[in-house]
Amino acid sequence: MLRHITFIPDGNRRWAKAHDVSLREAYVKGIRKMFDVVQWLSEFEEIEYVSFWSLSTDNLKRDEEELNLLFSLFEEALLKGMEEKKEEFKVRVRFLGDLGRLPRRLVELMRKAEQRFNSGDRTVVFFMAYGGRDEILHAVNALMRAGVSRVDAELFTSY
Repeated sequence: MLRHITFIPDGNRRWAKAHDVSLREAYVKGIRKMFDVVQWLSEFEEIEYVSFWSLSTDNLKRDEEELNLLFSLFEEALLKGMEEKKEEFKVRVRFLGDLGRLPRRLVELMRKAEQRFNSGDRTVVFFMAYGGRDEILHAVNALMRAGVSRVDAELFTSY
């Protein structure tokens, strides 16, 4: 039985170009789709976890103007979600990743959203400033700090 589904939103810039709309409009549409997906998945009780890889560490290499646009849109979405979706979405929300790489105001709003949306049978996870390479490096460094000299798959997974 399917219990966890992950989405990797991608292609907002390509979509904007193909549809001759602004990048802002494309990103807003993409963010709205995430809300739509969470609402749609409420029809499937067996799905306990929904994850969105919302902002990768590679995305953080984009130019400052685009990042500021993304950060402001994320802030708007969080404020709107907390205001309008509180009763509609009976979920737990979590933000995971290297949040120290994000603007303080955005992280504060994420923490508020986690407090506001903290009950329900489904957990919605947003990976922000998250990357596979960073996770591997984090695990390797933790293993080195622990003084581990030999690593197998099981031990690696525990870090």
